[in-house]
Amino acid sequence: MCGICGFRGNIPASALPAMCAAIEHRGPDDVGEFYDKDAGLALGHRRLSIIDLTPAGRQPMQNEDGSVTITFNGEIYGYPKLRSYLEGRGHRFRSRTDTECLIHLYEEHGKDFLKEINGMFALAIWDRARNQLILARDRTGIKPIYYVRNERYFAFASEIKSLLSANLAQRRANLCVLAQYLAFQYVSAPLTAFEGVLKLPAGHSLIVNKDLMVVIEPYWKYGTALSEGSRSEEDYAAELRLLLQKSIAEQMVADVPVGAFLSGGIDSSVVVSEMARISGENVKTFTISYSGRSAANEGEPANLASTFAQVEHTMVGCSDDDARELLPVIIYHMDEPIAEPLMAPTFLLSAAARREVKVAMTGEGADELFLGYDRYKLGYYADLLSKFPDSVLRGVYRVLGRLVGPQDVKCRVIRSAIEKDGVFDWSVVFRNREIAALGRFSCNGDNVHASLLDSHEPRSIAEFLVDEDFSLRLPNFILMRVDKMSMAHGLEVRPPFLDNRILDFALKLPLDMKIRGTIGKYILRRACDGTLPDEIVWRKKKPFSAPYERTVLRLANQFLANSECADAGIISRLELDKLLRGDSFYRGRINEKIWSLIVLEIWYRIFISQSMRINDSPISGRRGQPSRSVGMGS
Repeated sequence: MCGICGFRGNIPASALPAMCAAIEHRGPDDVGEFYDKDAGLALGHRRLSIIDLTPAGRQPMQNEDGSVTITFNGEIYGYPKLRSYLEGRGHRFRSRTDTECLIHLYEEHGKDFLKEINGMFALAIWDRARNQLILARDRTGIKPIYYVRNERYFAFASEIKSLLSANLAQRRANLCVLAQYLAFQYVSAPLTAFEGVLKLPAGHSLIVNKDLMVVIEPYWKYGTALSEGSRSEEDYAAELRLLLQKSIAEQMVADVPVGAFLSGGIDSSVVVSEMARISGENVKTFTISYSGRSAANEGEPANLASTFAQVEHTMVGCSDDDARELLPVIIYHMDEPIAEPLMAPTFLLSAAARREVKVAMTGEGADELFLGYDRYKLGYYADLLSKFPDSVLRGVYRVLGRLVGPQDVKCRVIRSAIEKDGVFDWSVVFRNREIAALGRFSCNGDNVHASLLDSHEPRSIAEFLVDEDFSLRLPNFILMRVDKMSMAHGLEVRPPFLDNRILDFALKLPLDMKIRGTIGKYILRRACDGTLPDEIVWRKKKPFSAPYERTVLRLANQFLANSECADAGIISRLELDKLLRGDSFYRGRINEKIWSLIVLEIWYRIFISQSMRINDSPISGRRGQPSRSVGMGS
């Protein structure tokens, strides 16, 4: 796991060291630079040494004749088998790294090599013979990559601050995109909150030719696959159990200590128990505990799971003061405004884990693949209405607005339910009418989510909700938070559930294997039945929710009373005051709405106006503290 950056075009070579320095936290072990002056190209790398800790693993890395160069952030699972295949094809290796496998795999298959990779990654390959720079991001968007392009240059990096540090991106807020942020608390690829800065969507590649023309295309696309005939529940459970064992075993491969985040839920518990079985050693696990808040305290179920797996368990404390004090440095590391209340717990959990291990496993992705969230159940129950006669359906859905779309009544009512706020209300924080009143934004907040309807006709409301989460919320909200908060401390986090094989398996599962009555993640529970305590397997999902309602008022007084976003005319001061006073126009999810505006305000002060500076250095065991005197780079 590392940080990558680079450029092609009319940019001074001195820009590369500045870009690398801005992401040193992602790879504190080493720095590498590569230049092809004739092509006006440069590649940079900050190394977090995980596999082959020797200098042979240093990047950027080249093939035997120097015609292909790579800078790579990520891990390729099961790479020893890949290496054996490539050696059989006559390729010579100089290191034991998975990175070198990618170089030779590219030589074999060209850009189609991406279809052969099982792993998490963001990468850039310079093909001197073809005069092409190729960028790519893994299927589910575990690793991020940002870029800017104009008539003079193309530049990319793992984090936006790397582009800003070399003055390759401008500090201007994208007002249209901020409407989407207010609706959903994050911004979806390919857009970012910065005007002119884009992020490569998950499962996509990008090619830059000698004229700086850019071609972007998907090499893999998420979609619900049809079930492969009729299979028994036992067959599905056995296959999933085997796939999990393979995925976890392959992701435990490292030349450094590997631990795990443990919540006590089934997702992380199965990962930890399998790690303990495979390693035969004392696995180190880490759980967050929010002081003074039992609903946000995962200690009891995590203790049950850790005792069962016989691991070395550490409880990491997080207080309201921690959440308040760390918020500016957390937003600095996030790059974009993402109003995720779990940022502070994940930041502190990563800091504690990094003192003991260099890699941590997590259960991320299981809820999206196997339908663990309650809103999927709501969609599932709504879909049951489609079994009623057409006349009944028309009456039931009339409250959701006029029927639009195909002639088939079922498709029409589904589309109507999705397009109207009846379903979007399950996702949005600020509604469109509130966004229109609050700021001078040129588009609605839910446009990118509604556009999912244009890509395929939804067969059900539950399917749409899963599509929305997997295509948008998972890569742009959940995985982004995990990557940025862990890499702030130089910690690699691996999610075994997002292994390609498990992903392919989940897409073929019938819906009743994911939701059974009121039970979500049904087949996962069946796969773990008998291997974990019943209290863990059949425990009702209890989402961890950091109690930001206890901190939101103090933060609002600190940052929104004298809002710079209001001074700049981005947010209406009159409407902001109405919201803070509890005006009935802004009804529902009030704490989340205020929290979103606090995050936006701090982001604006750090990245746009630069009135708030961040010192990105370890202080009192924490990486970074807000400061008014130390610059972040301009």
